[in-house]
Amino acid sequence: MQAARGCKCFSRTTSYKKLRPNFASRDLLPLIAANPDIMEQWILYSADKRASSGWYLLEDGRIGQVEPETAPIRFASLEEGVAEYVVRELDFWSSSD
Repeated sequence: MQAARGCKCFSRTTSYKKLRPNFASRDLLPLIAANPDIMEQWILYSADKRASSGWYLLEDGRIGQVEPETAPIRFASLEEGVAEYVVRELDFWSSSD
């Protein structure tokens, strides 16, 4: 649950909630393209969560939720899946404050 705790702490110690209405997951794509190692870091974060809440990210870029259970969502690319995962995961943790 360490990774999940980090995300919750991030949402509390940043201006994420204030900034969130100003961007979409697609806005992260240039950042991911410029720093492709970010994808591996988020995949490892998801694998290390050990929590049933929030979202998960699979190595092929599909995302989903354990509780409530959702069918995995596919994206055209790993980059798009990671971008969507990042936003949904941070949205989840910032809404649980």
